[in-house]
Amino acid sequence: MDKIINFLSGKGFRRLLFLISIICILLGGYLFWTYFSYQNYVEIEAKVFRVELTKEGYTKSNGIVVESEYDVFVRYTVNGTKYESKIGGLNGFQEKDRITIHYNPNNPNQLSQPLNISTPIILCVVGVVLFVLLILTRKKKPKVKQQVANMATMSH
Repeated sequence: MDKIINFLSGKGFRRLLFLISIICILLGGYLFWTYFSYQNYVEIEAKVFRVELTKEGYTKSNGIVVESEYDVFVRYTVNGTKYESKIGGLNGFQEKDRITIHYNPNNPNQLSQPLNISTPIILCVVGVVLFVLLILTRKKKPKVKQQVANMATMSH
């Protein structure tokens, strides 16, 4: 128990929190950049024409179910030109289903799955809060004059 308390109050734990805060801020920033870089993509409806299993689902020993993943192949038309593309890592779609996709207007072969803005916000907030807590809770080193004064009073 003492080892845990020493770790939580020691430099090792503070370094770990610092590392976690930096990772959260960087990952959140990257996801923000990704989110805003896809904002000019155009929404369109596509038709699923093929579904391929890429990862078989299973149940872990603790009872958690990991769902199967599929590659979904879609057809869509942009300005009279027909396109076919693959979207990976999905589940729940069957052939002939309709799906909403987002394509790059400069290159309609590039698709994007819709991104959620809440994840980057949460990551950045957690990272900043951890960083601020680390700054506010750091131990201040006594000034040299104070140390000298303390040593002088101890010697008398």
